Amino acid sequence: HHTDKEITIPLGWTIHIGIDFGLTPAAIFGVRTPSDQILVFDELVATDMDAKTFGRLLKQKIVSEYPNHNFVICGDPAGDQRAQSDSSTPFMMLASSGISAFPAWTNDPVIRIGAVAQPMKRLDSVGEAGFLIGPKAPIIRKACAGGYKYKRLQVTGEERFTDVPDKNRYSHPADALQYLMLSLGEGTTLISSADSYKQID
Repeated sequence: HHTDKEITIPLGWTIHIGIDFGLTPAAIFGVRTPSDQILVFDELVATDMDAKTFGRLLKQKIVSEYPNHNFVICGDPAGDQRAQSDSSTPFMMLASSGISAFPAWTNDPVIRIGAVAQPMKRLDSVGEAGFLIGPKAPIIRKACAGGYKYKRLQVTGEERFTDVPDKNRYSHPADALQYLMLSLGEGTTLISSADSYKQID
């Protein structure tokens, strides 16, 4: 699911960006090709940075590197909640930097993770991998290669893991990838299975 060849996005294609907030914000760039292949071709990952500063960096990247494209930007629904310190939300802070974004339609971890897994398990209409990461997205590549994982539990006599992925340096980029995939329309077929999961849980 990785290529060393640079991915060039043709003019006229809409670029989707998935964003996760927090003090280690991340933005993952992707497109769906006419053959139904999803290309993850760029990323912006920061450390110890607020949403407003991150929004300015993201705007600069969009203007300087992708000035002739349209964008659809989708983020963590929790980013629509106001901070206790002031009345601003992360989405409002992005808007103040000229970034128009909207919350993802779900934050269910089953659907989010499945939205990434779905295209990884299929081929596109011309027989190529349904999901491909380019060389300008090395952090999300490492996240998909094992950096984003479930934490092992210390249980005697059996191997067990937590129900949700561990929070580490790859979790925010991986979450941003999940919001990107939701924006691209992945995950909708998992709604019924997620409902079943909740009932069992």
